Amino acid sequence: MLAGFDTGEIIAALPPRARARAAGIMADFAETLRLDLAALGPARADVIATLAQDPFRPAEAAAALARLREKSMILQATAHQLVAEIARDLEPAERERFAQAIFQRAIDGVPLAGMIAPETRD
Repeated sequence: MLAGFDTGEIIAALPPRARARAAGIMADFAETLRLDLAALGPARADVIATLAQDPFRPAEAAAALARLREKSMILQATAHQLVAEIARDLEPAERERFAQAIFQRAIDGVPLAGMIAPETRD
């Protein structure tokens, strides 16, 4: 588990020689990912509250959605940094298996998104 992400499938897709290094990289990124993921909750709640307002306020909805998008992009950028760091020392075929494992459960193309543990979701 990495900051709410189930990483077992990713680690299993790596060659045995790369698993300890990947686990160390994941540990290095864990706190940043946890904070990035935690920031999504309030942004989502803001979107929900804004969309539920009566009357509907398009400008406020657009602003709330923009804040959520910003938080989502920050999380995605951190995940991308982690992926690139793990992939750096892999052979081409290993990188392909790694990428397939990441995107196997991606949501809307966001790596790792489908691996968020249920207890950490809003």
